[in-house]
Amino acid sequence: MDMEISDSSDESINGSRRKTSRLRILSSSSDEDFVNTNSEVNECSTEEEDFESKSENEDHDEEWQEVRERTSVINKYSEEEEFLFENTDCNDPVALYKLFFTDYILEKIVEETNEYAAQCINNSSSSSRTHQQAWQSVTRDEMNTFIGILLIMGVVRLPEIRLYWSNSDMYANARIKNAMKRDRFLSILKFLHFSDNTTARTEDRLYKIRNIVEAIVDTFKSAIKPGKNIVIDESMVPWRGRLGFRQYIPGKRHKYGIKLYKLCLPGGYTYNIDIYAGKNATAITKTHSHDVVMKLMSGLLSEGRILFTDSYYTSVPLAEELLEKKTFICGIVKMNRKFLPPQTKRKQHRGGIMSLENRNGVKFLKWTDKRPVCMLSTCENHMCTIIQGKNNKLKPDTVFFYNDAKKGVDLSDHMSSNYSCLRKTVKWYRNIIIQLICGTCLVNAWYIHKKWGNKHINTLKFREHIIDHLLVNNYRSEEMAIGKQIPSKSDSHFLHSYEGPTRKTRQRCKECYKCLYKKKGREYAAKKTKKVTTYCNRCKGQPTLCIKCFKKLHRNT
Repeated sequence: MDMEISDSSDESINGSRRKTSRLRILSSSSDEDFVNTNSEVNECSTEEEDFESKSENEDHDEEWQEVRERTSVINKYSEEEEFLFENTDCNDPVALYKLFFTDYILEKIVEETNEYAAQCINNSSSSSRTHQQAWQSVTRDEMNTFIGILLIMGVVRLPEIRLYWSNSDMYANARIKNAMKRDRFLSILKFLHFSDNTTARTEDRLYKIRNIVEAIVDTFKSAIKPGKNIVIDESMVPWRGRLGFRQYIPGKRHKYGIKLYKLCLPGGYTYNIDIYAGKNATAITKTHSHDVVMKLMSGLLSEGRILFTDSYYTSVPLAEELLEKKTFICGIVKMNRKFLPPQTKRKQHRGGIMSLENRNGVKFLKWTDKRPVCMLSTCENHMCTIIQGKNNKLKPDTVFFYNDAKKGVDLSDHMSSNYSCLRKTVKWYRNIIIQLICGTCLVNAWYIHKKWGNKHINTLKFREHIIDHLLVNNYRSEEMAIGKQIPSKSDSHFLHSYEGPTRKTRQRCKECYKCLYKKKGREYAAKKTKKVTTYCNRCKGQPTLCIKCFKKLHRNT
């Protein structure tokens, strides 16, 4: 089983951080490995870019000079974030959610799910087809109900899906039970699909979800025009099963999973997503981290924006290339990157600061608090001077600006994980789409509501409004409206289940026992009679009956 190991996540810089010994190992998809012990940073790499070359750094020694104030020839981006759907009510959670979970995406999921179910039933053997014969094509209203139930499951967590339909007062959820039958929900979950298998491009590892992911990302881009600052961040979709591009990141809350590269706004809005599918999934032009940045930034270059990055992405060549494309960068850099000044390795006392600038306008900063922090910046106003931040803490201006931009970027992951709808038993590609629809789409909608609405509600209330809308036209309500085999309890017979453990409550089916007793005798009937936990609530004596015998006895009831 292939497993790739990675650590490309950086937290904001905090001078009061404890001294700890950490070992971080990166995957083959990453372009840097390092070991950070106490306050000394020692780094090693598996790719050519990260190997420190003494001769090369000495050759570049003359390029680095003291930082001088200069006027940039690049026009800075000065516009604020803009919501592009002016006619949408920002106080309406449902309208905002529908900007991302569009009718097209809903129709596509319904269409592919029905097609996949038909393919599975037609290709299965007759012996395994029995439980699939009751499948009926899923409708738009049913799929909305299905998504609504997933959202409820994210708010009210139970260890097993089936427990939401339990007869026990401890687990039963009346809202879910009234919305959809358990077997119908499980059938939709089983056949949930997002692509046409007959036209699949097997060389694409993400072909099962490619079209839906691209459609969702397009909605993210169409809703908001980003402002001056943008941030590259990462997210993990938890997954511990067998998967060739599964990642292991020790510093994440979910250490094993599928890595998503995200371009975010400082407040937590996800603007663009790139799913990591292995180092050979796409052709690499320079380094993997370089290609990720350029792919995520497509459409936002040459406008004077500032990109904030962590140490996985930041390098001198990337900073210079972005500067050529009229885009600034500010980010943490590892000390073993190529083309850094040789003075990088010099030890500093606490509070020491060193700032240099090369001929292309890339500024290097090394500041020592409890540990050394190295940064690169091409921003004109980042002069690497000491300023006073919160709590009278003295920090370089570059560090202050970086922390200020990064502080809200984890908001999306935090809010999604609070009400996660993901399940271990669901296949990996379904988990990714469920995470996007029930997590990222909802958080983006709430971000717009919070920023441009004037009747603010918290994320839980926001989620409840969407659930109420999705369950309005649920399919069990339709059954009850047209009288589909749902008679009144007062004059009808129903199968009920005994409460308690199955081994202790199951009994012989009365009708099966009678039939076998007449044919084979008492001893045979006692051994072979089916044992069940269901009984009829209206028949005299409430006899234990299996489903087949219950239907036979109540044909005319």
